[in-house]
Amino acid sequence: MKYSRFRLRTLSALYLTFISLLLCRIGTGETLKEECKVNAQTLWKHITIEYPYQKHPSWPGKEGFYESTMPPGNILKLFVNDIALDTIVNKKTSSLTEHY
Repeated sequence: MKYSRFRLRTLSALYLTFISLLLCRIGTGETLKEECKVNAQTLWKHITIEYPYQKHPSWPGKEGFYESTMPPGNILKLFVNDIALDTIVNKKTSSLTEHY
């Protein structure tokens, strides 16, 4: 089976890219340390018992319940924490978005 020069160069480039990424550990993923992991029960306990989400204010303009615009049109109530609310109200942007 004969391959054209273009196809051989393309395959060689793909193989070299794959090997380079593999050597740099890009795309291999890293596991979190056990103390950094958050499981569902811990998260649920945090947002319902330790720091209940119902005590957070509503998103400005979304007070009370409203119907989702996405199917199937669920009824939602949106809460925000203090940091997010301050950002929304004062229209703060991150340093990443300021450069674009």
